[in-house]
Amino acid sequence: MEVDVCRADRAWHIERHLWIKNKSGKLLRLSPLKRAQVKLLNTLRYLRAQNKPVRLAVLKSRKVGASTLIEADMFLDVIEHQYDAIVIAHDKPTAKFVFAMCARYYDNYDLDKPEQRLASTYEMKFKDHEGFIEVH
Repeated sequence: MEVDVCRADRAWHIERHLWIKNKSGKLLRLSPLKRAQVKLLNTLRYLRAQNKPVRLAVLKSRKVGASTLIEADMFLDVIEHQYDAIVIAHDKPTAKFVFAMCARYYDNYDLDKPEQRLASTYEMKFKDHEGFIEVH
């Protein structure tokens, strides 16, 4: 039943099954979503419902959670639909940070997930699963 609810409601899925690390290093659920994250998720939902490609430019202030939400949505798309995902960061430390977020999502994800075949500092591939995640 939980899987069905997660398929129907991406916000529920993110808030209940993805984890982040806060400023003091404590592991917490990605919940509740911030106002900007909800707006972004609603925009993604709307575009997908219209069968339109998602092409968004987010001009954002820091710490509103846009990158975290986009990474969460991307992670779930890869796991659920076997999509390929590539994230481009502006420098290596940021790429490492973004990939660590994705690895944390994977490590703490408590629903069915594909077994990892390859994991490095910038790449995650899975056994018997076509999707992958790379961060450059």
